[in-house]
Amino acid sequence: MHQTPDYDSKSVLQNAPEMWLSEIRYIKKTLVELAQKNKFLNILEWGSGNSTIYFSKFLKQKGIPFKWIAIEHFVPWHEKVIVMLKENGLSNDVECFLKSPTYETNKNIQEILNLDEYINFPSALGIKFNFILVDGRKRKECLDKASSILASNGVAVLHDAEREWYHDGFKYYVKGGEFATANPTPAARGGVQKLWVGRV
Repeated sequence: MHQTPDYDSKSVLQNAPEMWLSEIRYIKKTLVELAQKNKFLNILEWGSGNSTIYFSKFLKQKGIPFKWIAIEHFVPWHEKVIVMLKENGLSNDVECFLKSPTYETNKNIQEILNLDEYINFPSALGIKFNFILVDGRKRKECLDKASSILASNGVAVLHDAEREWYHDGFKYYVKGGEFATANPTPAARGGVQKLWVGRV
């Protein structure tokens, strides 16, 4: 049974992503560094949510020009994210696409559904992305796809990277990427939750 870690960000940040403070700091730092190298950031996220809102607001506050594309498959959550985007004035900067739509609530069943459209849709956009966050279903497959649409100086980030079944996707990245953060928690496999980063 999936257990949500007791993220330290929840007591510090309002509407925080489901992430540790060290992970949030790492992503912010990476986005700022990418903005120093690129006039405009194209960003892709598999699995939408509070992270979509939080990091998009961060970019706007920093005055960093960007376009954020989020891919979602769970219909009720997609509808909620669309409302959240409107409430936060982000509808012009963020697009949340519903692909391989399902109402299935069981995450284990979601993982075995045919989510090909969800995985492959970003490739059809003809965009090279500067930053890709993989934090939804089918993460190994999404990592594979991300490697072919990542800009030459871009960064791919995988959340919950301690899960061994995702690690086959690391082979598409220079030196297999690296673990950027590690946070002890009994809720994670092996007792540590990790954030991974890769470049091509």
